[in-house]
Amino acid sequence: MKLMDHVNRSPAKPAVIVEGGQTLSFLELEQQSAQLANLFADIGLQRGDNIAILKTNRCEYFVIAWAAQLSVLHPGELAPDYG
Repeated sequence: MKLMDHVNRSPAKPAVIVEGGQTLSFLELEQQSAQLANLFADIGLQRGDNIAILKTNRCEYFVIAWAAQLSVLHPGELAPDYG
């Protein structure tokens, strides 16, 4: 099932729930990811370009990851060292 299928069926349903109770609905995920994908294009990123994403337990991570997917970018994930 595609993200838009979820947006059309249950737009307010949480798509992401992270530690601490922060949530992002399917509609919010789609809208924010589309907006960021447009920004990626505006700054000149093109299909197949590489980007780095700081992998954190936050809703913003999922927005960036989905925007990269929409833009056909190749995300490299950087994990923070909490040690």
